[in-house]
Amino acid sequence: MGKMNFNAGEINNKHAMLETIRNVLKTEFLGIDNVIDKVVDSLTSWVLFPELQERPVIINLWGMTGVGKTALVVRLAELLEYEKKLFRYDMGNSSNNNSGLQGILEDLFHNQNGLPAMIMLDEFQYAKTKNEDNNETDNRFSRVIWDLLDSGKFQSVQSHIHLNTLTEIQELLKVSLDHGVIVKRGLVRTNLAVFKDIMTQKNGHHNFTNVEYDHKITTGKKTLFQFIPKSIITDLYYSFNKQTSIISFRQDLLQMNGPETIQLINKAIENARSNKWVDCSKTAIFILGNLDEAYTMSSSFNPDINANEFHESSKNININHIKAALRKRFRNEQISRLGNNHIIFPAFNEVTFYKLIDLELDKITKKHIDGFGIQLKFKKPFKELIYQEGVFPTQGTRPLFSTIYKMVNTKIPLLLSKNILNALDADTIIFNFVDARVHYEYYKKDCSLYNFEEEVELTLTKLRKPAMDDMQAITAVHESGHAVVSIAALKVIPEYMCSTSSDVSSGGMVVTKIKWKHFSKDEVILHIAVNIAGMTAEKIVFGESKVTRGCQLDLEGATEFATEAIKEYGMGSLAAAINFAGASTKTHYHDLDGTFNAEVKKLLQEGAYLAEILLNQEKILLLQLANYLSDERIMKKEMIEEKVRKYGTDAIKNIVFIEDGNNIYYRDKLKQQVHDSNPDAVYELINISQGSVSLNKAIEKY
Repeated sequence: MGKMNFNAGEINNKHAMLETIRNVLKTEFLGIDNVIDKVVDSLTSWVLFPELQERPVIINLWGMTGVGKTALVVRLAELLEYEKKLFRYDMGNSSNNNSGLQGILEDLFHNQNGLPAMIMLDEFQYAKTKNEDNNETDNRFSRVIWDLLDSGKFQSVQSHIHLNTLTEIQELLKVSLDHGVIVKRGLVRTNLAVFKDIMTQKNGHHNFTNVEYDHKITTGKKTLFQFIPKSIITDLYYSFNKQTSIISFRQDLLQMNGPETIQLINKAIENARSNKWVDCSKTAIFILGNLDEAYTMSSSFNPDINANEFHESSKNININHIKAALRKRFRNEQISRLGNNHIIFPAFNEVTFYKLIDLELDKITKKHIDGFGIQLKFKKPFKELIYQEGVFPTQGTRPLFSTIYKMVNTKIPLLLSKNILNALDADTIIFNFVDARVHYEYYKKDCSLYNFEEEVELTLTKLRKPAMDDMQAITAVHESGHAVVSIAALKVIPEYMCSTSSDVSSGGMVVTKIKWKHFSKDEVILHIAVNIAGMTAEKIVFGESKVTRGCQLDLEGATEFATEAIKEYGMGSLAAAINFAGASTKTHYHDLDGTFNAEVKKLLQEGAYLAEILLNQEKILLLQLANYLSDERIMKKEMIEEKVRKYGTDAIKNIVFIEDGNNIYYRDKLKQQVHDSNPDAVYELINISQGSVSLNKAIEKY
């Protein structure tokens, strides 16, 4: 390879272009500045020196639905002027066949083979090669995908349908020539009736009964028929990887006679049967996906989850969480081909959601200023209404934008009609929300002209409103039980708790900020007690026979936690991975006599007993928390602390509450032991390990 020449001016221009793109993206996509920086930085070498690429640049984008992954890549391609060189495939659309992907790759082969391009593999989680039982699955496009991600070069074979079509039509055309059909300049000149009879018969899987419609050509007063059916011209064109236009190719066909046409089809069939190397080594490949396993709260559609808390939680997700989630879907060898460039989208916080509301409303306003000369303004209470009705923190922007469309876009035709029919000639319409009704106010030069109001269907607001009924009382007691045991056992005060939720699957919730990265044997029972505490609180307050069915998820969580502790984490009488007997569990210890099931049962019993002891001890606090929540929807941390100080026993009042669940024991224990240890004993242990005494004697001596 000769020496490459690089132009300093061109490189400077590309650097400037990338910085411009970076800034444009940050104005158009809110809340992901850090993501944009990482994406642009990852593309810099590819943009500056595509000639030096020997392997594809792979950029993995992970995040929940509706955070802008796909839109970001599409807009990036537009700004790079790569719209026509962006090849996008949705992995969720064709999990059982590769025809769609094959078409994308064939298109790439014929247009950008060996040249810089962008490939976007969207919804990549559906390309999984392992199922929920950790068994291999049959994914037909799997090999192509992983070859693409490895070297960027792979062999592509034309589809069998394409090849069969060419072969069958070739045979029909041969038969036509054998029966005296003569072709000049691509058109049938003699024995037209014979030709039509042969071409309209059913042959194999294909029926060419539309032959007249497909290839009749009128020249003067006479109608002639093209020898090659219109339906295969495109296939022929791509079989030769033509660099000329398809229009020129069609004109070339109209210069051929019969034998020349048959010879052309023969070459096309040979090409279709041969493997073609698709070279994507100079491409930038974007892997886009949703990994719910990493975003542990994303499975909840509850709009009452605090956006700020969820945002902070999502910021803790790192590459290790992503790879752990990927291991549940892919083999290690496949994960390695994705590389280490994993860019993680955070969940949006409250500020970002409000900025998105402003941005979308500004777009609507600009459209109507340009189109109708009317300014739309939105008061703060109306924006708050949009937030309350439209924000589902775990679902990104889509519910929010649909709410804006419903509350604003669908109302504008009515508002404009009133302006015209009432001859108002207003220049401004203001949206406001007062006393559970939306107010529309018309102004001209700050002078009020007209106003009206209407009721609006407030779905989530209505669901959030305290009902002060039995269900809220049950939920208040249930959630207060969780809170009290969390405070007494884990030394953690919840950030907030609520007894009325807009989520139909959840009556209420208790939210704590502290996240636990580790559990010891001692702590397992504490966490089980917290899980069971809701049901226990119902039993203490209402009686055992009045416990409700709302405890299902709590019991499932407690049982799963206890089972994992014993059977996966080795916290029972045997440090082993324990499973049922079976071919897929041959490397596990089997609980044939039920020993470990008994240990799980004992853990659950001890957790339930602890919850009951603590709740009876703190029953006054339990009742006071529940009483407040039976009338009000939410109780925040400050008020919970106040109730603890006022109604808790001395045992709970004297607790030093923790603010960080990851620095409460282990590091301090290690440092203390190092401080207290005898260096001579350490040296003696080293000598023993070096063989100064036999192993048995060393163990006995030490």
